[in-house]
Amino acid sequence: MLREHWMEMRAIGSAQSALRKLAKLLPDMAERIANGVICLNSFLSFLCFI
Repeated sequence: MLREHWMEMRAIGSAQSALRKLAKLLPDMAERIANGVICLNSFLSFLCFI
């Protein structure tokens, strides 16, 4: 039973590590242009310019 618990914790740790690495690839800010409107999106704010 301890072996299965250890294997499960190892798998969870690996998945969390992979998610952290993927999160590092996300940009801090992104631009979206739709219908002539430029929107700057970040996790903290949302701005649109015409």
